[in-house]
Amino acid sequence: MNTPILEVTNLSGGYGSLQVIWNLNLTVHEGEIVCLIGANGAGKTTTLRLLSGLEKPMQGEIKFQGISITNWLPARIARLGMTHVPEGRNIFGQMTVRENLEVGANCSPEAWRKKEATMNYVLNLFPILKERANQLAGTLSGGEQQMLAIARALMTCPRLLLVDEPSMGLAPAVVDNVFKALREVMGNGVAIFLVEQDVKRSLKLAERGYVLENGHIVLKGTSSELMEHEEIKRAYLAV
Repeated sequence: MNTPILEVTNLSGGYGSLQVIWNLNLTVHEGEIVCLIGANGAGKTTTLRLLSGLEKPMQGEIKFQGISITNWLPARIARLGMTHVPEGRNIFGQMTVRENLEVGANCSPEAWRKKEATMNYVLNLFPILKERANQLAGTLSGGEQQMLAIARALMTCPRLLLVDEPSMGLAPAVVDNVFKALREVMGNGVAIFLVEQDVKRSLKLAERGYVLENGHIVLKGTSSELMEHEEIKRAYLAV
């Protein structure tokens, strides 16, 4: 397999002096979907916040595209091509859908140059957003806001998308559309590191996965291997 686009070595961190993550080692390759699964409070969201620069590591190294980005600011990481879709979406409710998308494109000169082409791509990926382009984002449904959060991240022209709990609070049919879009994004060459509460759906979408417990990675493997692991069946798949 080629050199990882993301390589995390002995990463530890948390919030201030509160340590949540211990000695994480993981990789994501070009055009690959990898999931991180675990119970509530295991440290999944904290892991994404460390990767995207929202929290500073206590130790360890994060390499993205072969460049050490440990302790970089979030905006600089985003300009390099790693974009975070946070839990809770964090859209700008008093701005229109189109204005939210333009904010994403303002991430870098390259993304701004490609703004119109990328805008067409994301509006075709999520047709409902095309219909709502001039609507205030705060008036969208929860599913539409999730689609907007992903679309805004794609406006940055990322190489790697960090996606945190995309199905949270959404109806099953809406979740199907969101996951279908993520698969299409991956098919267009964007790697995805996914945190998702629906373990079965995550493992069906991803090629590989890591299992996080109490801030430590305790299992890793291909999705099919993890689906057949007795501990995963018992703890997460109700088998």
